[in-house]
Amino acid sequence: MEYFTFGQKELRVTQNYHGTTSHKLHWYKAKKVCDYPIDIAGRDDNKSPYYATVDMKVVAIRGIGNSMTNTIWLVATEKCMTPSGEFTPFIALTHWNDNDPYITNLQVGSIVKKGHPICEEGIDGATANHLHMVCGNADRGCGNELIKNGNKTASGGDVWVSNGYCMKPEEVMFIDREFTTKELWGGCLVWKEKPQIKYYPKSLYRGSSLVDGLKSVGITSSFLNRSKIAKENGISRYRGNASQNVQLLNLLKQGKLIQAS
Repeated sequence: MEYFTFGQKELRVTQNYHGTTSHKLHWYKAKKVCDYPIDIAGRDDNKSPYYATVDMKVVAIRGIGNSMTNTIWLVATEKCMTPSGEFTPFIALTHWNDNDPYITNLQVGSIVKKGHPICEEGIDGATANHLHMVCGNADRGCGNELIKNGNKTASGGDVWVSNGYCMKPEEVMFIDREFTTKELWGGCLVWKEKPQIKYYPKSLYRGSSLVDGLKSVGITSSFLNRSKIAKENGISRYRGNASQNVQLLNLLKQGKLIQAS
């Protein structure tokens, strides 16, 4: 199972969800729906890309060519491990420009593969390059639209938030220190680091039995333990059938079978 992680190589939060500039009204005393946005900006003056850290499917693109601020919503193609447990996360990214070099290749239904850019920071509806990010649990409601939450700004304008089951970013994504190598400012949020992945020893077993392969490196081969190992390696409903066992055995022979926690 993949860990869901933050998608920029440098972490710089310029406004967290407590920000009185605009963000606090997204959730504080909200009469309808709410979200918990952060603004991220990488390094000053750069248009840093935001990358997919797992395979993600585009569910909505709004704003190009009209008055709505440019926003894209994506959902992970499979359940992921998050700081709050296992679920299917979604993200919404706002403020990229109409001519964004990555967005131009995307449409609803497109899959952005792990490691590929989704978009880069922009100024659509903003005064400086950055991205406004919202995320949440798609299993309880995937975002795909901006709606009024019932609050008003100081000037009397409406507060627009993402629909869906939104959560605080640090509840949805880890920080992968091998990818996000610099933390310029974490926004006073308590981010959890992605756990280090541990693998079972590579097996030299040449047969076709998963049970015997596990025994060859001293791993308990009971169905219960195989179920735990399968879940850790992306098989959520292990039944012990041939295709599942072959998949796990191949990983074991390659030294890429993740240890059960």
